[in-house]
Amino acid sequence: MSSAVHVTEAVDALVGLPTATAADVKRLGWRKIMDTAQSQGAVVVTHHGVPEGVVVSAAEFERMQAAGRAAQATQERLLGDYRRQFREHLAVLAEPGTADRMREFMDRPWALQRRVSAGEDD
Repeated sequence: MSSAVHVTEAVDALVGLPTATAADVKRLGWRKIMDTAQSQGAVVVTHHGVPEGVVVSAAEFERMQAAGRAAQATQERLLGDYRRQFREHLAVLAEPGTADRMREFMDRPWALQRRVSAGEDD
C-alpha cells in the first residue's frame, strides 16, 4: 500500500474533530487547546490547512494505549491458538503408518460419479 493511501486514511480519521491552526495555538494558548481536547476528545493542529498533529489529553492517550495493548494481547492469543492447532494437525503426519496410509489413498483408483465435461455448468 502506498504512503499516499495511509495519509488519506489518516486525514479521513480526523474529519469531524475540532481544528486549530498553529497560529491559533499561540493566540488562544495551550490551556484553551487542552480544554477543547479534553471536552471534544482531540484537536487537530494544522499548518496552511494541512493536519500536522493531534492534541489529546493524557487520559485519552492512556485509553488509546490500553486499547492497543488489549488488541495486541488478543492478536497474540489468537496466533498462539492457531499455532497450537497447526502443531496438532502436523503431529498427525508424524504418527506411525501415516505415510503408508497416504500412499494407499493416493494410489487408489478414483471412480467418478458422472461424466466430466469441460465448459458445462452444474
